[in-house]
Amino acid sequence: MTPVLLALAWSQRRDAYFWTLIVALGTDAIDGPIVRRYAQPTAAGARLDSRADLAIILTVPIGVWLLFPDALRRHQVLVGAVIGAHLLTYAAALLKWRRIPSYHTWGTKITAVLLGSTVLLLFRLDRIEWLLYPAAVVAFLSCIDEVLITLTLPRWESDVASCWHARRRVVSSR
Repeated sequence: MTPVLLALAWSQRRDAYFWTLIVALGTDAIDGPIVRRYAQPTAAGARLDSRADLAIILTVPIGVWLLFPDALRRHQVLVGAVIGAHLLTYAAALLKWRRIPSYHTWGTKITAVLLGSTVLLLFRLDRIEWLLYPAAVVAFLSCIDEVLITLTLPRWESDVASCWHARRRVVSSR
C-alpha cells in the first residue's frame, strides 16, 4: 500500500490517505496474530513483514511531510532521529547477517501503536504533536533493544520479543 499512500499524499488527498493508512496499519496489526493462530509462521513471512514495516517507516513521514509540512518542519530533527534510529537497527543486522532483522519486539509493537496513533490523530485534531515525544522515546528504546538483540544472537532469528529473550535463547542453547 505504500505506493498508494505516496500517490495520495502527493495529490493532497488527505481523507483518502487517512483511510488507506488505517487499512495499512490495521492489516499490519492483524497479520501476525492470524499467522500465529493458524500455526503458519515462517522465516520468509517474518522477513516479508519486516520489509513491509520498513516501507511504512519510510513512507509515512514522507506522506506527513507532503500533507502537513508545517507540523513536520516543527519536529524535523526528532522525526529524522527516529527514522535514523530505525535505520541503524537495520544497518546493524545487515552488517552482521547481510539481512534485515525480523524481531517483531514488544517495543516495536508499542512504537507502532504510538506513532501510528500520533499520525492518525494529526488528521483529525490540531496541534497534537506533543504525542510525538513519548512515541519517540519508546521508539529509541525499542531501537536500542533491537541493536542489543543483534549483538547478542549468534545467528539470525526472527520473532525475538526483547533483548532479554535473546539472552535467554543464547544461554539455553549452551
